[in-house]
Amino acid sequence: MQFKEFVQKADLVTDLYKDLNREQGFPQWSLQDYVQGFTEDVGTLSRLTMMKAGVRKPVDDLDEKLKHEVCDCLWSVIRVAQALNIDLETEFPLQMDKLAKRIKEDKH
Repeated sequence: MQFKEFVQKADLVTDLYKDLNREQGFPQWSLQDYVQGFTEDVGTLSRLTMMKAGVRKPVDDLDEKLKHEVCDCLWSVIRVAQALNIDLETEFPLQMDKLAKRIKEDKH
């Protein structure tokens, strides 16, 4: 699957959430809401990875819950990037190249 398809699926889920929020009388999410949701997802992911490492008591279907949270985090990152008009397909490789260059320079 190409990254564009990931974004399209994220957009579909976003549209479904918008419809659900409208039907239930809740406001549409803003950039801040997406960032807050992301931080909550990262917190859940952190707890689940502690369970996977044996530091916390595991829950049923731990591996499925881990898959879900990692994907929730990716969805949130896509939403935040779109809200900030950041084209991840363009920027991610550029930023990773810059980071790799900086790491290589720091080694010398």
